[in-house]
Amino acid sequence: MIQGLKLDDGRLHACDPQRAQVLWFSKPDAGERRLLLERFHLDEHAVASALDPDEISRIEFHPDALFLIWKRPENYSGKDSFSFDVSSFGVLL
Repeated sequence: MIQGLKLDDGRLHACDPQRAQVLWFSKPDAGERRLLLERFHLDEHAVASALDPDEISRIEFHPDALFLIWKRPENYSGKDSFSFDVSSFGVLL
């Protein structure tokens, strides 16, 4: 799924993806992955890394872009055994 966002008064607002300043890809299908590869000149490894829930957090500096893989907390359970679940996301700037 692709969601378009625009920056207005310091906040992101939903808009048509064709006019968006920011594109949010969530669980991209094959066609959306192809768009990431062709329009944004990403390689297969970068796309796979951004979508891999087990990917290690990191920042990659490229001549014309910054690629960020980051973990965010999902939930925490301290009942019987301590569990801290995270999910990964990727950002291309």
